[in-house]
Amino acid sequence: MSRSSMFKAPLLGAALAFAGSAMAADWSSIGTTITEQDLALWDIDVNYLGDNLPPGGASAEEGEPVYLSKCAMCHGDFGEGARGYLPLAGGSRDSLTGDRPEKTIGSYWHNAPGIFDYVRRAMPFFAPQTLSDNEVYGIVAYMLNMEDMVEYDQRVDADFLRNLKMPNEDSFWSDDRPDVQNTRCMQDCYDVEPEIRGKAVVGDVSVGAIPKVDED
Repeated sequence: MSRSSMFKAPLLGAALAFAGSAMAADWSSIGTTITEQDLALWDIDVNYLGDNLPPGGASAEEGEPVYLSKCAMCHGDFGEGARGYLPLAGGSRDSLTGDRPEKTIGSYWHNAPGIFDYVRRAMPFFAPQTLSDNEVYGIVAYMLNMEDMVEYDQRVDADFLRNLKMPNEDSFWSDDRPDVQNTRCMQDCYDVEPEIRGKAVVGDVSVGAIPKVDED
């Protein structure tokens, strides 16, 4: 028997035995149960009706310094756009029909709560979800002020955004095609019990590589 064959058989057998024991292991103790506090960190989206907007509020006057320090580098001091990023202000409904539509806060957005939702979840681009709720309200107020939709000292809060009618709101409608409708299922959604056909090796257990033995 060659030296290579002497090493290959035991190593391969040990690896297969180790993999088999890993596949048969009980992984029920891995992970932790998610808590309401854990979910709260992720559950921050705001629906288009604004039903779940957070408390707080701010004016454009209060939001301007925040906007200038966090947003203007990409969107310009007055929402005109900078560094290749699209403008936030200055468009109109008529501009949407051109070859290069200007989709700004005033010309395109369907609802005001959605502006708050997007800014809170995704902005600023380099540090999303670092703004306080009051800072977001202030930035939204400043953007609305740039589009002449609120006064500079007007306090913008949940009630204000819920009741604000956007200029292009009537150009949007619900998709009523029958093939896009579905009923949301949150419990017992399977008609049949799912079949588990395999398990991945998880946790700190993994199968190491079989060392290569030079043949001679």
